[in-house]
Amino acid sequence: MASIKCRYLDGTSKICYTTDYVNDIKVNGVSIGLVTNYNVNSGDEVEFDVRYSSNTGSYGYNLFFGIKTLVSVEIGDEIDYVGSQMCTNCTALETLKIGSAVRSIHTS
Repeated sequence: MASIKCRYLDGTSKICYTTDYVNDIKVNGVSIGLVTNYNVNSGDEVEFDVRYSSNTGSYGYNLFFGIKTLVSVEIGDEIDYVGSQMCTNCTALETLKIGSAVRSIHTS
């Protein structure tokens, strides 16, 4: 499973921009399915099971575009190419942990 874990500011409802390349979303280990809006607290861990996009040649393309309450992102060690605009306009983002296998971060 290719995963991206993240945290948000308290009371977040918009957790991702798109689910086009997502298999499942879990909050604190419990699947919530493929939804873009969900109320989470600042202590909650949200995990995205992302799939490779042959269209973009990467994982996580556009996933968090413009999510103003996104605070941290951890890209799993099994991900090698990160999609463009994954965290574009995420103004609250404080921490970005990039997995050891990442060889390229696509930009546009």
